[in-house]
Amino acid sequence: MEMSNIGSERFLFDNLNSWLQYTKNAVRTLINGVLSVLVAIFAGLATALYKLCVFLAKIIRMRPLLSVALIATAMTIFWLMVSVSLKVKSKTYEHQRDSLAYELLKHKQSGVCGSVIAHDTIYINKN
Repeated sequence: MEMSNIGSERFLFDNLNSWLQYTKNAVRTLINGVLSVLVAIFAGLATALYKLCVFLAKIIRMRPLLSVALIATAMTIFWLMVSVSLKVKSKTYEHQRDSLAYELLKHKQSGVCGSVIAHDTIYINKN
């Protein structure tokens, strides 16, 4: 990179090739820096996970019965959470179904003939 060292011209490039070379080096340095940060984050997470596994293995070796009890408790809590979530979804869908049936019943009782349900939509033919 050829740059002049006189006064304010020290920030100016001598030709287009020197500017292109400087820009190319700057982009390469930027990419290397970003990749280094990403590798550092990944390595830090991997190290933390490894240390956690070593710690858990040490605890399991010291107290295996406690470990089994904790895992059983965690699995039970997880199962309960899934069960409650599915129950809420089923009740929600049941409510929607009942609401749709109620709306259809209202239309049938109002004397409107020709009500049709297709693709989750009520079509009413008024005569």
